[in-house]
Amino acid sequence: MTLDQPQAVTRSGDAPAPPPGPGDGTGAPEAPRRRRGLIGLVIVVVTLLVVGAGGSWAVYARTDLPAIPSLSETARIQYSDGRTFATFATEDRTSVPLGSVPKAVQDAVVAAQDPDFRDGGSTLGALARAAGTLVTGPDDHPSIAEQYVRTVLFYGRGRLDRARSVIAAQKLRNSLTTDEILKAYLNTMYFGRGAWGVQAASQAYFHVDVPKLTVAQGAVLAALLDDPTHGDPVNDEATAKRRWNSVLDAMVKKDFLSSADRKALVYPVVNVRPAPTGSWRAGATGVLGNRIERELESTVGLTAQQINTGGYIVRTTIDPTFQSALESSVRAALKGHRELEGSAVVIDPSTGAVRAYYGGDRGYGNLDLASSQAPRPAGPSFEPLVVAAAVSAGYRADSLAAAVRQSSASVFSKLTTTVGPSRVATVARAAGIRQLDGRPVDQAKVDPAIGLGRYSVSTIDQASAYATVANYGGYHEPYFVASVLDPAGRVVWDHESHSPAPGTAWPKDVGRDVSSVLQQEYQADPAVRIDRPAAVKTGGQHYGGTSDSWLGGYTPQLAAAIWVGTTDTKPVPPAERSAGRIDVRGAGVPGVIWRAFMPKALRGAPVERFLPAAGVGTKGAPR
Repeated sequence: MTLDQPQAVTRSGDAPAPPPGPGDGTGAPEAPRRRRGLIGLVIVVVTLLVVGAGGSWAVYARTDLPAIPSLSETARIQYSDGRTFATFATEDRTSVPLGSVPKAVQDAVVAAQDPDFRDGGSTLGALARAAGTLVTGPDDHPSIAEQYVRTVLFYGRGRLDRARSVIAAQKLRNSLTTDEILKAYLNTMYFGRGAWGVQAASQAYFHVDVPKLTVAQGAVLAALLDDPTHGDPVNDEATAKRRWNSVLDAMVKKDFLSSADRKALVYPVVNVRPAPTGSWRAGATGVLGNRIERELESTVGLTAQQINTGGYIVRTTIDPTFQSALESSVRAALKGHRELEGSAVVIDPSTGAVRAYYGGDRGYGNLDLASSQAPRPAGPSFEPLVVAAAVSAGYRADSLAAAVRQSSASVFSKLTTTVGPSRVATVARAAGIRQLDGRPVDQAKVDPAIGLGRYSVSTIDQASAYATVANYGGYHEPYFVASVLDPAGRVVWDHESHSPAPGTAWPKDVGRDVSSVLQQEYQADPAVRIDRPAAVKTGGQHYGGTSDSWLGGYTPQLAAAIWVGTTDTKPVPPAERSAGRIDVRGAGVPGVIWRAFMPKALRGAPVERFLPAAGVGTKGAPR
């Protein structure tokens, strides 16, 4: 017997197994199959490499290195009419020569961001990286030159855009020395706390000039570059220290720091976050600017570095007349009521554009009362979504109108139990409610209390849901950023090209019936009347105290959600509830805000009327 001719093993008394044949799936044909598979794999790989290489060369040939904008350029945030109301200002930036930056700080940045930076780069290597980007997707660890290029020049998130940034970075390396690139990088990048460049960062975090930075402090700054928010120990101490340790380990790996010196280092004392510079960052405008900045990061895809150094012009959906009217209306209604605060959001139901936004007066970087940071129990203002779920399940809307006017807990408890709490939650999510009690709706464990508004929602989610009701069940995701232009005025991103498809929370006939019920509520309450057809639902939080009161309302053109209450769980003090000083029902202070704001916002706008009820459903309200 030879080793290349295996014999079949047989049990005692069994006939010898026949030799493997070509059709039984075993034996000799396996090797040819493997060879064929390997040949096929090689063909695929070679094809991808050829395509990638050809594509990367085409990208290289077509990619010019534009003029790098000056460091003074900053993003300008504009109202919908083109007037600037905020700038991510660069006054907190002082350029320093590379020689003023301690070598250990330079090493910390290089080790953290691009360990091979000083080894140079080649056009061939850049072509290979660009090819890899085109074939497999962008690299999660861009080089220092790539980060710099992406910061000062707009590149999108697609494969071709990332490949172009790789090529542009290499062309930058071909025209500048590594020291020149590192100097530009250190003086350009955003370190958080309103600090652009390493000198401003040194002052913001340690109150020293950059030449006096220690190794430990330099590692703190290097750790901030990937994520200035979570890298700040004031915001997330555990993450900041973990990243600091990673930077030091990377320095040891590159022989920038000895193991003994690394072990001797302790995390340095970081100063408490200073107040951001720029007058716009104070008050309600600061809260709004912070909200827009988050959308630029999460939706548009700009990094904090690009926002603060790229010189972009950001056109928003905020109407200056609406914004001014909303802020003044809330402040006037709350004047003299020290225990109370408020939030309000106004949305165009036909598009989802946020037309006015008031999240309180705490300023940039602080608690935004209209956001998911501050959800509050919705109380009876949640009832329209229960009605929508019920009418979708066959109930007649007109049979529920009296229960809506009375905010009948017994009817809505029975109705929610019958329709199903999960069904109510599903409808709410489709309408724009993204979180209940701070959890995504699809992860929340709901019970019949959802129909009584016992679960907390944010003001912007509530406004989105009322916009969906106003649009007869047609949902549009709320948004703040209409377009982004580069410093030359060219549009580099616009919402219309990137907006998600509209959704349908419930059929239009159902929506007409739900809206009819809320129009009746509006007609029955003189306290919320304005000078045109509208629909509202008001209500206080009746579970454990009266610390939350809401009004949700709309005309065909605008939908609004207004919250007034305290920011903790204690009830509104009795002195604030008595002697007519304040009415904690939704029709009270929220109603005052509604009546003050809507006529100002809609002054001169045509009076539009609602579609009549469709009369769907056959079942009456539960008893």
